[in-house]
Amino acid sequence: NGTYNAVAPDHVTNHTFTQALATALKRKIILPNIPPLFFKLLFGEMAVVLLTGSRVSSDKIVGRGYDFKYANLQAALGNIFSPKN
Repeated sequence: NGTYNAVAPDHVTNHTFTQALATALKRKIILPNIPPLFFKLLFGEMAVVLLTGSRVSSDKIVGRGYDFKYANLQAALGNIFSPKN
């Protein structure tokens, strides 16, 4: 009953996700260190989403017995981008 968050139990930052994606694609990536003020000037109040992310939990759905196929981001990306046999 109620709302369920469709999120994995492994919370990652955008920085971590970008690095994991680059690794899965076997590509190098250079992430520049952009000052938060730049995002605040460009996006205004919406910069908060980019700078702090969102804290949502999968506890409710896990508590109901949902079993995730992939335990973490690396496993999921590995499955998506691995060559199929």
